[in-house]
Amino acid sequence: MSETFDGTVEFSCLGDWFVGKNHFFAVANTKESRKDEKFRCFLKNRDDDLYLGKSITPECNTLKSPEESPERYRLTPVKSELVIPGCNLPQNFSGNWINTANIDADVFINQTHIIERWYPDEGRYRETVYVCKETRDSRILMTRQNVDGCQKDFICFDFVPRHHNVIRYRKSIAMIKDDFHTVCSWVQFPSLDSWKYDLLLAKDPVPIRCPVAGKFRFEQKGDILFETRILGGITESPRPDIYCKENISDFSVCDTEQKEIWVDENYCLSVDYKGRPVDIYSDPDYKMKCIGYWKENLKSYLITYDELDAFSKYRCWVYQ
Repeated sequence: MSETFDGTVEFSCLGDWFVGKNHFFAVANTKESRKDEKFRCFLKNRDDDLYLGKSITPECNTLKSPEESPERYRLTPVKSELVIPGCNLPQNFSGNWINTANIDADVFINQTHIIERWYPDEGRYRETVYVCKETRDSRILMTRQNVDGCQKDFICFDFVPRHHNVIRYRKSIAMIKDDFHTVCSWVQFPSLDSWKYDLLLAKDPVPIRCPVAGKFRFEQKGDILFETRILGGITESPRPDIYCKENISDFSVCDTEQKEIWVDENYCLSVDYKGRPVDIYSDPDYKMKCIGYWKENLKSYLITYDELDAFSKYRCWVYQ
């Protein structure tokens, strides 16, 4: 390896063009004087930000896709600038959270940072980092390091104190300036119809006492309805056939601690001659834990958590 050397290669962009989702751009090596080695072609696909293809000749027709290129670069985004925190977030914010605005993202919060990471597909991830810069009353000015790491901007969070397993917040418009009075001015927050709080829900919530209790019937409308199902997918033993004279929908909060909502879409109401239920083997279709509730805009909201629900573990309820 005596003939090799360690040096920096610099490319100057000459032009670019799109063919479908493929982004081609021609470059010139500023450190190279030989014409055959000076010019190269790169290829990037808008659906694949993980790989970058490069030709070994000045021609671009050898590039079919970033994965099928003579040379292939695997790109890993890094944050180009180290941001020093200037304040601390509330201590009870620390932990792992779910952002309801981006349900596929993992949110981690520590004393000074909010890190949001989501996975576009298998093997890739995108990450945005917020660093606490300045705080006053409920507003916190944060430095946002974007996905690709080349630029930072500033955004203001208006947090409501944590309640149960829920953090409510609003975000201002992102700006280049780092002045608190400008970025965190109330006029920078969306208003009128867009005025609303976004939610962070605890990834491993702790059940709380439900704000409602008792047994109720219900009628349901919509696209995703409650359906009859067997919890766990299979019964421990065969169940006997039971004749029910009347079946109803059942919404119950009747356990001792009142921390679970039981929903049965087809509940057997029949009883025997002693007044005891004839169906003593069936379980409810859904068992949901109450994890948070609050009142906003004259409406009451409840968040429940069901680890067995295949559609969504979290559900939001509106009640009055």
